[in-house]
Order: sequence, then structure tokens, then C-alpha cells
Amino acid sequence: MFGRFIFLAATLLGLTACQSSMLRSFEKLHPGMDKHQVLQVMGSPDTSMRMHGKDRWIYRFYEDNIRFEKEVHFQDGAAVYVGNAWVPQAERSAIAVDQKNQEINVAAEQEQVERKKQNAVLFEQYEKQSKGQDKVRYMPDFKELK
Repeated sequence: MFGRFIFLAATLLGLTACQSSMLRSFEKLHPGMDKHQVLQVMGSPDTSMRMHGKDRWIYRFYEDNIRFEKEVHFQDGAAVYVGNAWVPQAERSAIAVDQKNQEINVAAEQEQVERKKQNAVLFEQYEKQSKGQDKVRYMPDFKELK
């Protein structure tokens, strides 16, 4: 019984010593690999999502108390990006898009205010024209008949 325990402990110790580094495993990945090959090297991803027509697998792991976040992007079943966490271009980030939309909204509001002012002026001109107030009229002075 004691011999089995020692054998089991030695086996487990040997298996944990043989574990390869996740970072080294990730370095084996390259664009062009299919999903099955990536699963064989890295195992299941921590997170998977679909964005911009690509499948995105995210792997998070710690090594020497440092957190790593690596990604693999697939298009049509083949890896097209392998590397650090993907960051969108500055002009496509949520903050940049929000600022651009805010500028468009402010411009639209200003245009609406100007259009209201212009419509008020045009309506006033229309009223004067329809009532004939835009033309100078001559009204003669009449004397009373006796």
C-alpha cells in the first residue's frame, strides 16, 4: 500500500515536471494553422468570440507571476493572427467613434437651430406677401362731400 502511494506520488511529480510552459507552447503557433492544430498545442481557449467576421480565441495564463493574454484569430478555419491581445486602430476604438459621433450630433443640432431661424424668417416673409404687406400702397386722402 505504501509502495503504491510512493509510486503515485512520483508519477504525479514527474508529470508536473514535464509540463511545458504555456508561453513556449504559444510560440509554436503560427498563422495558417487550423483550429484542430491550435487545440492540440494550446488546449481549449479561455474565451472565444466572433468579431469582424473572424473567430477570436483568447488564452490567459500566468508564468512567473506575470499575466499573459494571447490571442489567435481564425478566418475560414485557418489562423490569420497569432500574438498579444489585439487592440483596434486608434480611429476605430470605441472612444474615437463616440467622439466622432458626438461631433456629428453637435453639428446636426446647430444645423437644426439655423434651419428653424431661417424657417421663421421665411414664414414671416410669406405672411407679409400673402397679406400684401410687402408692397407699398397708396391710399389717397378723400375729402368729405358736402
